[in-house]
Amino acid sequence: MVSVDQCIIDENEVTLLSGFGIDSGIIVDEIATRVLNRPNPSLRVLLIWSEISEWTDLRKAEEWIRLNSSWVRDVVIARCADELVEAPSFRGFGRLLDLFGSGGTAIVTFSEESAGDHSSPNDVVSPTQIIHHMLPPDLKLPAKITRFYEGTQRMWDERKALKDEREALGKEREALRVERRILTEENTRLNSALAISGAQQHLLKAERTHAETRCADLRHDLDLLRESNRKVDEELKTVKLALQDRDDENAKLRSQLSLAEADMETHTRKKIRLLEESVSQAKENEEKYMLQVERLLEEKDQSREEEKKKNERVAQLESRVRKLEADLNAGRPWYKLEKLVKRE
Repeated sequence: MVSVDQCIIDENEVTLLSGFGIDSGIIVDEIATRVLNRPNPSLRVLLIWSEISEWTDLRKAEEWIRLNSSWVRDVVIARCADELVEAPSFRGFGRLLDLFGSGGTAIVTFSEESAGDHSSPNDVVSPTQIIHHMLPPDLKLPAKITRFYEGTQRMWDERKALKDEREALGKEREALRVERRILTEENTRLNSALAISGAQQHLLKAERTHAETRCADLRHDLDLLRESNRKVDEELKTVKLALQDRDDENAKLRSQLSLAEADMETHTRKKIRLLEESVSQAKENEEKYMLQVERLLEEKDQSREEEKKKNERVAQLESRVRKLEADLNAGRPWYKLEKLVKRE
């Protein structure tokens, strides 16, 4: 179905074209010829097509409309208002919201002079409001256009509700996907923890076996220690008895020491007296020894003098012998040498 509403605003024609189920392949010229019965090159066209199955590239679609539509001067085309591509003549509107929901097609033609400047994106939220923003505020629209607005508004509200429900389902699905990812990560973590726990359990068993072996060794060492302590206790008793005997012996030795000290004092006095006498005798002996030493020194000096004389005589004899040997070697008769030796 295609419905058309027209009105004259300040001598500028405003044509509202609302179509549902329009094939995206229909050329804008065909729509204009079939619905408007005439082209109008002075009009500007704003297209917001929620679902365009064939035109995936909006800029290519816009260019296609420019090339194939002789009566369209400026074109803006988008799947929704969030994807709006602004032509130079429509930059005053700014970013529009998704006004017509999904599944429908709307073409609004109007003159640039009657559009005004509505740059705030929050000012336009529904088909009725966008038309009122486009038109002067004091304009009274015909009843037919008002009914069209109301029907479009109801349909937009229904589509808005469906869209909200779809967004809620999408958010719920995303939440479930996140929860599934979290559960998967948790499952992976638990599997890793389980594997780690198994390895730890194996290590704990090995540690337990080692601990039991160590405990048995400690028990055996404890038994040996107890036996050793028993022997030490017996030895300690023996040592205590020996200490008691030694204390008794020490007491006897102290008594003997006291007596020995008394005897030693008497003996020491006697020994001192004897030593004094020995010292006197030693002094006398020293004097005698000194006299004897002096005498021996004198005798030593005399013996040195005699030894000196003997050495001189020996030197003379040795000189004479060397002379005789020289005479003998010179061929002197031996009997003369014999007489000389005897004489010497």
